[in-house]
Amino acid sequence: VQCQFLEVYNETVRDLLHPDTPHGSIQIRECPSGEIVIAGAREEMAMTYEDCMRLLDIGALGRITGETDINQQSSRSHAIFTIFLQQQAVGKEAGRAEVVTSKLHLVDLAGSERVKKSNAAGERFKETVTINQGLLALGNVISALGDEQRKATHVPYRESKITRMLQDSLGGNSRTLMIATVSAADSCIEETINTLKYANRARNIRNKPVINKGTRESIQAIDEEIRAMQLQLLQQQLQGGGDGLQGDLLGGLDIAEEERRLLIQKLGGSTPEQVNEAVRKRAGILEDELSAAKENLRRAEEAGSLSARAAEKLSKDSAALQAQV
Repeated sequence: VQCQFLEVYNETVRDLLHPDTPHGSIQIRECPSGEIVIAGAREEMAMTYEDCMRLLDIGALGRITGETDINQQSSRSHAIFTIFLQQQAVGKEAGRAEVVTSKLHLVDLAGSERVKKSNAAGERFKETVTINQGLLALGNVISALGDEQRKATHVPYRESKITRMLQDSLGGNSRTLMIATVSAADSCIEETINTLKYANRARNIRNKPVINKGTRESIQAIDEEIRAMQLQLLQQQLQGGGDGLQGDLLGGLDIAEEERRLLIQKLGGSTPEQVNEAVRKRAGILEDELSAAKENLRRAEEAGSLSARAAEKLSKDSAALQAQV
């Protein structure tokens, strides 16, 4: 069992268990397998329940708070306490082990604020803006996930750090519980109604969590698929004059293969979670990039701000992504 405690403050990720981490060094990355990884953040080993609670208390003391007219100790950030669990059991066949890796996110979202009530100014005003922007981005993701048509095209996870970090918990293979906290005060009736509407939209999300399993044979099969894709991408790069897109995708597949090798080595030769979904999830990533490219082209054309050369480049990128999908 390992624990990690992060906060998103003014769209910067901070490690609450390691406050000496250099500012801006923590980055959010997406593996070729589709898993979201927080590069630069560290985990702490927890042997008991008491260890987990101790780490939670230590991190909570480091959270950024501030005084406003409506709260003397207002949270100025979103916080995520994550518990990573790895279980290993020997299978029926000798020499083969099954590893199950899981993670639990405990998320505390800063409350939405109205400047006219909190009277936030200066740094507090900037914090309020970024808090509300993160909540708005999360609301957009929730709306997209609750709409089957929008979910099939594009979900705007990249609009904020908090939605990016929670990507595989919101629309992925997970069980998700949202608790909406409201005030009993009459003066907060408007905020209470908005919070309930926010939570009601989340009810439309339908996740179907299953335990992902894999064997060494499935890894070998995916290796063969990836090698075939690498060859196909290389051929397209040579035929297309090397515009760089195919080369980037080829490099990404190389990274995926190396990452899988390191994961297998780290887990003692056992199959990592979701590895048998790597190729299919890579296709999903390509579809996401294609939707974003088409949307950028449409907006630029509507604004009439696109040069002929830029239009040709965007069109070629969209066509290349379409071919990969």
